[in-house]
Amino acid sequence: MSIAMKEELPNTAKYNVIKIDDYINHDIKGEFYNCAIRENQFFRGTIDLIDQLDQFFDEILCQSEKRRFDQDKVIRDKRNHSNFHQQARRLAQGNFATLILRVQFRRHASWQGELTWIEENKKQYFRSVLELVVLIEEVMKKVEIERDG
Repeated sequence: MSIAMKEELPNTAKYNVIKIDDYINHDIKGEFYNCAIRENQFFRGTIDLIDQLDQFFDEILCQSEKRRFDQDKVIRDKRNHSNFHQQARRLAQGNFATLILRVQFRRHASWQGELTWIEENKKQYFRSVLELVVLIEEVMKKVEIERDG
């Protein structure tokens, strides 16, 4: 699939702060923040995080509709936008890790972008949601080793 077929997310949607507060049985729990959302969104697992982000991207993009059985139109909410960096600084660091997820392109279940691990100041690029999940798992394994070591 060429980049021309993919949807580039608007700047307000590209940057998401992910605060990971718990890691049990290879699954994460915490909250994420985006300047286009009024409040932090809590997630209860990796799949829940991906699903909530995907729904958010659907809401913010006019061209993309989520594929589902009931084809009702998605109601888009006009949200107040605030300065991302001010809000990101205000967000407390996660108990386990704090990540900045930048999704540059998205087409259905395929995302491309970069993941930055704040505590270690490391950045890694991903070309799919699966690669993103693997990167998050690698971060959590390293955090576990540091905590146990």
